[in-house]
Amino acid sequence: MGGCLVIILLLFMVPALVIVLLLLAGTLIASVTGLVFSILLLIIGGATGLFKKYCNSPVKWQRILAKLIKIILIIVLILSIIGLGAGGYFINMFLN
Repeated sequence: MGGCLVIILLLFMVPALVIVLLLLAGTLIASVTGLVFSILLLIIGGATGLFKKYCNSPVKWQRILAKLIKIILIIVLILSIIGLGAGGYFINMFLN
């Protein structure tokens, strides 16, 4: 009877564990993607002078939009770093 119970539990637990592992892997992939794109956009915007150009623009909505985009990119960068650390921690906890 005990062996049958173990088999029934494994039938439900293995797919659940695979789903958790895929969610954690997706978190890591999303964090790496967000990190790369935010760094690239911040470097491109700074190197080409787009942020400086539009932050000093005489048009008010361009100044606001340039500052808002820069703030959003920095927030995405910080959240990606946090997500990368948390995803790595939880995968380490899951595999150990």
